[in-house]
Amino acid sequence: MLIKLRLGLFVLLLAGLSACASPAPTAAIGEGLDEPFLIQPERMAEKAAIVKSGARIDVVFIGDSITQNYDKPEYKPVWDRYFAPLRAFNLGYGMDTTGAASWRFEHGELDGLSPRVTVLLLGTNDTNVGRSPSQAVTDIARAVTDLKAQLPQTRILLVGILPSARSPDKTLADHQINATNAALYAGDPRVTFLSVDYVFIKNGTPDPALYVEQLPEGALHPNPQGQALMAAAIEPVVKRLLVEMP
Repeated sequence: MLIKLRLGLFVLLLAGLSACASPAPTAAIGEGLDEPFLIQPERMAEKAAIVKSGARIDVVFIGDSITQNYDKPEYKPVWDRYFAPLRAFNLGYGMDTTGAASWRFEHGELDGLSPRVTVLLLGTNDTNVGRSPSQAVTDIARAVTDLKAQLPQTRILLVGILPSARSPDKTLADHQINATNAALYAGDPRVTFLSVDYVFIKNGTPDPALYVEQLPEGALHPNPQGQALMAAAIEPVVKRLLVEMP
């Protein structure tokens, strides 16, 4: 039964992710802590080597495939325009749930880092595998708490889950998570919540021209044009946080 559950969760996530070269997936569901579906040890080692080299890193991006996509050739111009000048560092991992990010934190992903700003964009995979809004909010809160503890000098920019067209249930859950987090962190001096929904919505629904996937699969991942519009919305907030005292 457990094997079937894990296989089912993996299939659901795979349907929501653009392909990337990675080792075979493993899955383990926990409370607030998930072994990643795709651990990507080569990527983790590459990122760790950059940190150990002493490269200056002022901004760290943490997320799933939407964030990892910045490292793909077709998305790299977006990164180079908006975030490379801010000395940003990409720690996005395809298929990661919020709990998978916490797993990475506990396995040394943040070691040696002391960014002034951390951009956190997670949660779409949580609802994509059917987790409830309350579960996702709890797991995001854990990730935020971990970041505060391990990166005591960082300001956290929590970006709301992006609009998708996977299902009405997922859309409702994502809206509930975003609304809860907007209220939850409104008075937190170290966390800024930012919704970029307006970038992707046209006539009340996600604009298919801004996504990789089209019907019947349903929009989930921004294409380079959508990613550029999102980056343009995020960049000024990151710049503001960089100059504000923690």
